[in-house]
Parts: sequence; C-alpha cells; structure tokens
Amino acid sequence: MADCLKEGKDAGQASSSVCLKAMERDSKDNITCMTVQLQGASEPFDRKTEFIPGAVTELKNKSYREAYNHMAEKANFSLAEAIAKRYDIVQEELKSKPDDEDLKTEAKELGSAPGKLGSEERTKWSEKWLADHPEEEGGNDQMDMMQQMMAAKGGKGGGMGGMGGMGGKGGGKGKSETEPEPEEIEKNEGGYTWSQKGEEVQVLFKLAKPATKKDVKVGFKMASLSVGVHGETLLDGGIAGKVDTDDCTWCLANGGSELQVMLTKQNAKDNWAGLLK
Repeated sequence: MADCLKEGKDAGQASSSVCLKAMERDSKDNITCMTVQLQGASEPFDRKTEFIPGAVTELKNKSYREAYNHMAEKANFSLAEAIAKRYDIVQEELKSKPDDEDLKTEAKELGSAPGKLGSEERTKWSEKWLADHPEEEGGNDQMDMMQQMMAAKGGKGGGMGGMGGMGGKGGGKGKSETEPEPEEIEKNEGGYTWSQKGEEVQVLFKLAKPATKKDVKVGFKMASLSVGVHGETLLDGGIAGKVDTDDCTWCLANGGSELQVMLTKQNAKDNWAGLLK
C-alpha cells in the first residue's frame, strides 16, 4: 500500500492493491480494506475518485447487474460511467499481469474504447456497450447457485434457508413445489447450540472472550468435528452423520463473540438426534 501511495496513486487504488494481494494469497474470507491518510493527502476525499468498479464479465446476470449498479450509484456513478472507468482499470492491470486469463477474458469482452475517461466519445461507447450487453432472462446458473448457497448458509437471524430448486447430491431433480420445507430443529447441548434444517447443520458457540480468525481452529472431517478457540478445545468428536467437508465452513459474528460453524450433510433426509454420536 505504501508503495502505491509513493507512486502517486490515490487511496482507493492503494486499498484495491491490498485486496488483490489478499486474493492472490487465496484468502477465504470477505475482503475489505480502508485507507486513512492522516497526513500527506494531496486533496480532500472525493468519493468519485475512490470508486473502483469490479469485473464486467457477469454483467448480463440480473442479480450481479443490480448489485453492480447499486455500488456505482453509491459512488455517484451511472452504470455507463462505471463501465467506462472499468475499461481503464483492466488495461492498467494487464500491464502488470499480462498472462492473467480472467483479465484477458474481460478485456476481450470490453473490446476497444475510444477517447479518455469522461470524454463524450468514451461515454457514448460505454452506453452502446451496455445496450449491446442487455440483462439476460435466465441469468447465470453459477451466479444464481452461489446466491442460493449463500442464503442457505445465513446467520441465526433468519434460520438456515433451504436449497430451493437446486438439484440434490448427484444431480437430482431437487425438491418438488409441493414438498414441504423441512422443520428447523434447534437444541442446546451445553457449551453450544446447534440446529438442523434439511441438509444444513449450524453450530453456535458463545465465546467468553472475543476472538479473531487467528484464534480459531476448526477441523472438518467426514464423520467428525473439532473446534478450538484461544487454544482451548470447545468440541472434538464424532458427529451423528456424514458431511461434505468441501461445503462446510465457519465464521465469527457479533464482534468475534460468537463462532458459527456450518455443516452440510451428505444425506439431507438424515435426521440427527444429537450433534455428536
């Protein structure tokens, strides 16, 4: 970040460099970075110059487009202005990462833009680009699936939603419209609370001392689970059924005072009498 600022780049570009570095290191968490310049800033904060639009390759997807447009509006940009700016960002990033396949794909999608950012030529180009890339009715199956999975692994507030019309394990046909939603069952087993609904199992630990990611160690195995925080074992043993370890995850909530562990059963119809055997 310091190098970016020394090169004359603004705080937004410096923050972006930190997020990109985290992605390069395969970060598994949400990535947010804020740069606060206590001194040395050449000009007052300007939301417009801080806005760094994301990739446009999924912009035909309805949900992605709505989110993209919303973020642009928060920075006082129109969607067309965001596309115009994204073009310059892609060209700049390709200079340092010419072999990046995602960037090359996006650059091909954008094509060649005339004029400079803010010029009438560039504005007309971005408006035409949007007109040539309309929102698609069906959207993108991968994006829709990701959103459903995120909804299914939500926090305690709304319970753990089902997988809707997605296919079951092995590419099944999914639930019929007449099949009732599975009832959510929640139990307190001393030291933690756990609940199950269909294939989703959520375990909630109330922590006496707030924790950060480095304080937490969670081990997922097909038929066992281990949880440790601040070097203390909170749970370690065989679980009541088998899970898909690739679909299991955990997160900290409420300022690190709660640890939420999410498991995905291999058999959604398997009703566990308890979390542990």
